[in-house]
Amino acid sequence: MEPANDFEDDPYPDSDRDTREKYAYELAMSETWRRFSNRHRKSDLEPFSLPWFDSVNEKRYIRHASWIPRLFEFARHKGERVLLYGTGLGSDAIQYAKNGAKLTVCSTDKVHLHWTRKNLDLHKLSATMQFCRPTELAIASDSVDIVTLSFFNEVPEPLAHILDEAWRVLRPGGKIIAVVPARYGAGFWRKVLCFWESWFKSSRNSPKANPTYRGTDLKKSLENFEVRRITKRHLRRSDMPSFLRWAYFPVLERLFGQIFVIKAIKPIRAALADMQAA
Repeated sequence: MEPANDFEDDPYPDSDRDTREKYAYELAMSETWRRFSNRHRKSDLEPFSLPWFDSVNEKRYIRHASWIPRLFEFARHKGERVLLYGTGLGSDAIQYAKNGAKLTVCSTDKVHLHWTRKNLDLHKLSATMQFCRPTELAIASDSVDIVTLSFFNEVPEPLAHILDEAWRVLRPGGKIIAVVPARYGAGFWRKVLCFWESWFKSSRNSPKANPTYRGTDLKKSLENFEVRRITKRHLRRSDMPSFLRWAYFPVLERLFGQIFVIKAIKPIRAALADMQAA
């Protein structure tokens, strides 16, 4: 873990407005889990101002992402200790903090920590910030009520190792809520069902393939936990081949969603096992 002042400087303090707006747009699209576009309309809001953050925070939870507040349980953990690990601008941190959680935000991305701190400060909210790996949390064992892992695009280290560390810091009876990329999401099936599209796309500069997961992979990694939910979410109709877009959307999302949402409990019996081991 590194001290807070290592990530409190603005990454682009002296950039011109166009550069800063482009940078802000890229961060906003990443935060709202949307596609980048070269034809986006410029915002009238000053980048990284309170109105700008409020606009991003609102867009994160509408339409195809309207499931996030319910499944992330923002309003259910007042007074509980919540550990939030991931990247972004801090929209989820705002929601947990507004609802009274005792929040710790962790990341290996100093830019994420900087803007999360900025977002919280503008909303007059507080959280403990840690720059650390998800497998090396500077948090006492059996001390956290909720661990939220937000890995929409990429899981930064082997998932089994991350879950082992989450197990360590969770108290018996504590809950893990995680988002990880689904292997057989809309992108996979679009490549299979519309294979001719790849003929017209250049493979040059294609992004690296990040690890993705099947439901069976996740169940195996979570074998020590009591699994409450593993379900697919997050889909746009535009992600699907045109001949499937007419179908009932909730069914499409559960079949072709881009991510898995995981909920699992560290069982109470883990405390008994620890006592016996001692």
